[in-house]
Amino acid sequence: MAYKMDRQRTDPINVMVSTTDEIPGFEIVQYLGIAFGITVRARGLGGRCIGGCEACFGGEVTAYTQSAVEARNDAIYRLCTDVAERGGNGVIGVKFDSSRSGQDASMTDIVAYGTAVRVQPKV
Repeated sequence: MAYKMDRQRTDPINVMVSTTDEIPGFEIVQYLGIAFGITVRARGLGGRCIGGCEACFGGEVTAYTQSAVEARNDAIYRLCTDVAERGGNGVIGVKFDSSRSGQDASMTDIVAYGTAVRVQPKV
């Protein structure tokens, strides 16, 4: 899909994110298409050792939890950047997906995606 080069850009930090098909208190004035943000993470040797040691004792594996949180946040930020570059200020219907990749499935791909929109406050 082609977008006008003179579109107004929004700072990704100001993009509103919603898992529903609307943003409460706002009306959608323009749909800008599917937007996404992706990150691919590989756990280094040190992280695998720490994670392996934590796994031996049971409970939460904090080394992996922190990595998962960072990956999710990166995917959301990149999603918002994509929306902002399209001239949008919101993204609706946000979902996440993950998969393994790499020769030995040692990398995790995290993608956040949704519909980029331009919204304005309801009157």
